[in-house]
Amino acid sequence: MAQIERAAQNRAAREVIEWSQAQLSPDNKCAIRPIDPSQSRAARSLIGWSQRRLATTAGINPSTVRDFETRKRDPLPNSLAAIRHVLETAGVEFIPARRGRGVGVRLRSGK
Repeated sequence: MAQIERAAQNRAAREVIEWSQAQLSPDNKCAIRPIDPSQSRAARSLIGWSQRRLATTAGINPSTVRDFETRKRDPLPNSLAAIRHVLETAGVEFIPARRGRGVGVRLRSGK
């Protein structure tokens, strides 16, 4: 059973990586709207995910998530795209800053 779960996680991680690479522009700049480290932390909290679960689901190293969320370093564009994608797939909606208000997160309706 554990082998089946690992195979499913690996397949999901590959799909996320392929999706995130497709989001990049030719000059390797992130083509999707970036997220803030605080949004990542808040999003994980909303859905009850650990940094390790986010990293595993996104197909990236846990240190990438940890370093991003502590503002130690920015992840590569495809890693950031993968983080955003898996959180949105899990039901998180990212709210951009506007009219003097900061960024935020919320759960999509029906989640």
